[in-house]
Amino acid sequence: MDLAPAHDRTLQTDRTLQTDPDRAHWTVGGISNGATCALQTVARTPDAYGSVLVFSGELHPDLGGEEKTVAEGFGGDQAAFEANDPLSLFAAAERGEGPGAGGAYRGLGGIASVGEDDSYVGPPVPQALAEAAGRAGLEMQVRTYPGGHTWSVWSRALADQLPWAAERMGLR
Repeated sequence: MDLAPAHDRTLQTDRTLQTDPDRAHWTVGGISNGATCALQTVARTPDAYGSVLVFSGELHPDLGGEEKTVAEGFGGDQAAFEANDPLSLFAAAERGEGPGAGGAYRGLGGIASVGEDDSYVGPPVPQALAEAAGRAGLEMQVRTYPGGHTWSVWSRALADQLPWAAERMGLR
């Protein structure tokens, strides 16, 4: 896996598509496990995107508990798990370590959202993500919507959050 900062990589899209070279105008997002992956991407490579949308994301990468996740997802390597866990990366940034060291998360913004009745993730999760991100310098809002871990929540959240993302991407 290539862990070089985004500015050190030449992306195929940059060569073949008309993309904005200013990564601050780029946003990444995801739903549920994909939201966790989007936050992992921002936490690991703070210069790759300017914003992140986390729809019902988990506190940590999770394949059914930390022990199982470390064993199956990271070949039993706890350090590899922590190098991909947003909360571990945010904590490292607070200590002046890792990809977020030196204030690398400053200027990044995000929204962590969840359904009020989400029994899979639950409303405390986005709050914990936002607090950890904030301590590391990434400004994260929390938004809740009526409903559970469902498409109806995520579609409302996306419609609500698109103007915010468009503003950050320089589209408005």
